[in-house]
Amino acid sequence: MFFFKIKSLKDSAGKGWFDKNDLYVKVTYNDEVRRTTTKWDTSEPEWNESFLFKYINQNDLKLELIDENILLSREVLTTITVPIYIGPIKEFVFENPKPLPPIDFD
Repeated sequence: MFFFKIKSLKDSAGKGWFDKNDLYVKVTYNDEVRRTTTKWDTSEPEWNESFLFKYINQNDLKLELIDENILLSREVLTTITVPIYIGPIKEFVFENPKPLPPIDFD
């Protein structure tokens, strides 16, 4: 078994991929899928949610940051893969991989 905790998402620059979305994280390991609760109307959600998985080999853990739109379909904002191995505890952080282009309202 292994323990995995989702802490928070920081958009420290104050401008990023999104502006106050309804976010959750989907966690997949082997055939097991878990998800955090949805944090509504925020750009810096804090989950502090823990998950326990049955350890099988040294497979990767997949994390998807998802915007849960009520009126539209859900949108996967980013996906990262975390290698799982027996060793020291590591902390992975969702980074802003590609900023959105500026929007011209003229």
